[in-house]
Amino acid sequence: MNDPALGDHVATEHPDHRSGVYRVVGVGDRQVTLLLVGDEEGKRIHTGDVVSVALSEFDGFESVEPPTRRQSLRESIRAGRAIGYWSLRANARQLRARPAQTALVALLLGGGLLSDMLNLAPEPVSTALVVAGSLLFVLVVTGRLG
Repeated sequence: MNDPALGDHVATEHPDHRSGVYRVVGVGDRQVTLLLVGDEEGKRIHTGDVVSVALSEFDGFESVEPPTRRQSLRESIRAGRAIGYWSLRANARQLRARPAQTALVALLLGGGLLSDMLNLAPEPVSTALVVAGSLLFVLVVTGRLG
Protein backbone atom coordinates (compact mmCIF):
# COMPACT_ATOMS: atom_id res chain seq x y z
CA MET A 1 0.00 0.00 0.00
CA ASN A 2 1.54 3.28 -1.08
CA ASP A 3 0.84 6.81 0.11
CA PRO A 4 -0.72 6.26 3.57
CA ALA A 5 -3.20 8.86 4.82
CA LEU A 6 -4.39 9.62 8.33
CA GLY A 7 -7.41 7.52 9.20
CA ASP A 8 -6.66 4.70 6.74
CA HIS A 9 -7.25 1.19 8.08
CA VAL A 10 -4.69 -1.47 7.22
CA ALA A 11 -3.72 -5.04 8.14
CA THR A 12 -0.60 -7.17 7.74
CA GLU A 13 0.53 -10.76 8.07
CA HIS A 14 4.09 -9.70 8.94
CA PRO A 15 5.40 -11.79 11.88
CA ASP A 16 6.96 -8.74 13.57
CA HIS A 17 3.54 -7.14 14.08
CA ARG A 18 0.50 -8.29 15.99
CA SER A 19 -2.31 -9.51 13.72
CA GLY A 20 -5.25 -7.18 13.46
CA VAL A 21 -6.57 -3.96 12.01
CA TYR A 22 -4.50 -0.80 12.43
CA ARG A 23 -5.51 2.84 11.92
CA VAL A 24 -2.93 5.24 10.50
CA VAL A 25 -2.47 7.94 13.16
CA GLY A 26 0.73 9.55 11.91
CA VAL A 27 2.59 9.90 8.63
CA GLY A 28 6.17 11.14 8.46
CA ASP A 29 8.84 11.35 5.79
CA ARG A 30 10.29 7.94 6.68
CA GLN A 31 7.74 6.19 8.90
CA VAL A 32 4.05 5.60 9.52
CA THR A 33 2.55 5.42 13.01
CA LEU A 34 -0.25 2.89 13.50
CA LEU A 35 -2.75 2.28 16.31
CA LEU A 36 -4.12 -1.25 16.77
CA VAL A 37 -7.93 -0.85 16.64
CA GLY A 38 -9.23 -4.30 15.64
CA ASP A 39 -8.46 -7.97 16.18
CA GLU A 40 -7.76 -10.45 13.40
CA GLU A 41 -11.51 -11.07 13.01
CA GLY A 42 -12.24 -7.38 12.45
CA LYS A 43 -13.82 -6.76 15.87
CA ARG A 44 -13.06 -3.39 17.47
CA ILE A 45 -10.59 -3.51 20.38
CA HIS A 46 -9.07 -0.83 22.60
CA THR A 47 -5.47 -1.74 23.39
CA GLY A 48 -3.59 1.52 23.07
CA ASP A 49 -0.88 -0.38 21.15
CA VAL A 50 0.98 2.02 18.87
CA VAL A 51 3.68 0.92 16.42
CA SER A 52 5.89 2.82 14.02
CA VAL A 53 6.66 1.22 10.67
CA ALA A 54 9.23 2.30 8.10
CA LEU A 55 7.60 3.65 4.96
CA SER A 56 9.32 0.92 2.93
CA GLU A 57 7.86 -1.77 5.23
CA PHE A 58 4.39 -0.20 5.01
CA ASP A 59 4.09 -1.50 1.44
CA GLY A 60 3.46 -4.94 3.01
CA PHE A 61 0.22 -3.67 4.59
CA GLU A 62 -3.10 -3.98 2.79
CA SER A 63 -6.07 -1.65 2.98
CA VAL A 64 -9.03 -3.07 4.95
CA GLU A 65 -12.43 -1.95 6.21
CA PRO A 66 -12.59 -0.30 9.65
CA PRO A 67 -13.30 -2.74 12.49
CA THR A 68 -16.88 -3.30 13.53
CA ARG A 69 -18.40 -3.26 16.96
CA ARG A 70 -19.78 -6.75 17.47
CA GLN A 71 -21.48 -5.99 20.73
CA SER A 72 -25.20 -6.54 20.43
CA LEU A 73 -27.61 -3.73 21.16
CA ARG A 74 -28.80 -5.66 24.22
CA GLU A 75 -25.22 -5.97 25.57
CA SER A 76 -24.57 -2.27 24.94
CA ILE A 77 -27.74 -1.25 26.74
CA ARG A 78 -26.98 -3.57 29.67
CA ALA A 79 -23.45 -2.18 30.06
CA GLY A 80 -24.67 1.40 29.74
CA ARG A 81 -27.37 0.85 32.35
CA ALA A 82 -24.86 -0.54 34.85
CA ILE A 83 -22.48 2.39 34.39
CA GLY A 84 -25.33 4.88 34.47
CA TYR A 85 -26.82 3.37 37.63
CA TRP A 86 -23.63 3.68 39.65
CA SER A 87 -22.88 7.18 38.33
CA LEU A 88 -26.36 8.37 39.22
CA ARG A 89 -26.38 6.66 42.61
CA ALA A 90 -23.06 8.18 43.61
CA ASN A 91 -23.99 11.69 42.46
CA ALA A 92 -27.79 11.90 42.82
CA ARG A 93 -27.90 14.86 45.22
CA GLN A 94 -25.87 17.17 42.98
CA LEU A 95 -27.84 16.11 39.91
CA ARG A 96 -31.20 16.78 41.62
CA ALA A 97 -30.03 20.22 42.70
CA ARG A 98 -29.32 21.20 39.08
CA PRO A 99 -32.13 19.83 36.86
CA ALA A 100 -31.43 21.97 33.77
CA GLN A 101 -27.75 21.07 33.67
CA THR A 102 -28.60 17.42 34.38
CA ALA A 103 -30.98 17.37 31.40
CA LEU A 104 -28.25 18.79 29.16
CA VAL A 105 -25.79 16.14 30.35
CA ALA A 106 -28.35 13.38 29.76
CA LEU A 107 -29.08 14.68 26.27
CA LEU A 108 -25.41 14.83 25.27
CA LEU A 109 -24.43 11.49 26.78
CA GLY A 110 -27.55 9.67 25.62
CA GLY A 111 -27.35 11.14 22.14
CA GLY A 112 -23.69 10.30 21.80
CA LEU A 113 -24.07 6.74 23.04
CA LEU A 114 -27.14 6.03 20.90
CA SER A 115 -25.64 7.54 17.77
CA ASP A 116 -22.53 5.40 18.30
CA MET A 117 -24.44 2.17 18.95
CA LEU A 118 -26.82 2.66 16.03
CA ASN A 119 -24.27 4.29 13.68
CA LEU A 120 -26.47 7.38 13.30
CA ALA A 121 -23.54 9.80 13.09
CA PRO A 122 -19.88 9.66 12.14
CA GLU A 123 -17.64 8.32 14.92
CA PRO A 124 -16.01 11.71 15.66
CA VAL A 125 -19.43 13.29 16.23
CA SER A 126 -20.56 10.51 18.59
CA THR A 127 -17.26 10.67 20.43
CA ALA A 128 -17.47 14.45 20.77
CA LEU A 129 -20.98 14.19 22.23
CA VAL A 130 -19.91 11.56 24.77
CA VAL A 131 -16.79 13.52 25.77
CA ALA A 132 -18.75 16.77 26.12
CA GLY A 133 -21.45 15.03 28.15
CA SER A 134 -18.86 13.36 30.38
CA LEU A 135 -17.06 16.64 31.04
CA LEU A 136 -20.33 18.40 31.82
CA PHE A 137 -21.31 15.51 34.12
CA VAL A 138 -18.13 16.06 36.12
CA LEU A 139 -18.75 19.81 36.26
CA VAL A 140 -22.35 19.34 37.41
CA VAL A 141 -21.63 16.77 40.14
CA THR A 142 -18.70 18.78 41.49
CA GLY A 143 -20.86 21.90 41.65
CA ARG A 144 -18.66 23.85 39.25
CA LEU A 145 -21.34 24.39 36.62
CA GLY A 146 -24.09 26.85 37.34
